[in-house]
Amino acid sequence: MMIDPAVEAAHTDDEIAELEERLAWLRRYRALCVGGPVSLEEWEQRVAMVEGVIQCRYGQQDD
Repeated sequence: MMIDPAVEAAHTDDEIAELEERLAWLRRYRALCVGGPVSLEEWEQRVAMVEGVIQCRYGQQDD
């Protein structure tokens, strides 16, 4: 696996961990977007998963 230049340029383990987390998120997002034709039920499950991640990550609550 190639090391991302941004990760390689990071100076601390925390910075590297944050960049790796962002990369993992982008890969999951890309997989969601380019997954091809899916059923409505599958799409709803994917949207719910993304919404759950956003709520957990950013602490957003529905009013």
